[in-house]
Amino acid sequence: MKKIQLIAAALLVSGAAFAQTTPNAKPAAQGRSASVRALPGNSQIGATSRGSVLVDNDSYLQQVGTGNYGSVSQVGTDHSADMYQIGNGNDAYQTQRGVSPINGGNVAFSSQYGTRNYVDQDQDGYRQEAIVEQGAAGANVTENYAVQEQDGDFNYGFIDQDSDRNFAHQKQSNTAFSGAGNFADTRQGNGTAGSGNADHQWSQVVQTGNGNAAIVRQDHD
Repeated sequence: MKKIQLIAAALLVSGAAFAQTTPNAKPAAQGRSASVRALPGNSQIGATSRGSVLVDNDSYLQQVGTGNYGSVSQVGTDHSADMYQIGNGNDAYQTQRGVSPINGGNVAFSSQYGTRNYVDQDQDGYRQEAIVEQGAAGANVTENYAVQEQDGDFNYGFIDQDSDRNFAHQKQSNTAFSGAGNFADTRQGNGTAGSGNADHQWSQVVQTGNGNAAIVRQDHD
């Protein structure tokens, strides 16, 4: 079973759309936004692919094992945060905030390999990227949970979850300006469309503002 919610502010007329039960219940999400750009290719996006000259502060965290907790918080412009966790039941939290609504350029990248892992990315600013990769093609790593929230203009959110019984939540909003040009991209599963090799996915996308784009692919190959 696959569940998709795509919600635009202008179409939100009732709370009934949220009546679905959510797997892997986790704390409520924060808030974020995304920017329109060319879709990535089939190859997964790499971590913070910017020249070091453009990065003000760079954070790298790697954890191997079970039940780990990682948290990174950055304030300012042109920061990067990379987090890698290998194992089951790990939690990752990344928060990046510009010093004003027109500051940003931050990149958050989180990669988890295992079962029942949780990622929460929160960005506030302009032209930021939030990237989550969970699982691996053909691997029996399931029930992962990813939350992205972005507040600002021209932000980009990307979630790639391989295998089945995953949950993805993306929220893009803007309170200071128009909330324009955000882009949310979710990919779940890793089998031929309709094959049932990667089933029971749950995806929710919420966007407010103008000129936004959202794409959800389930059982992507």
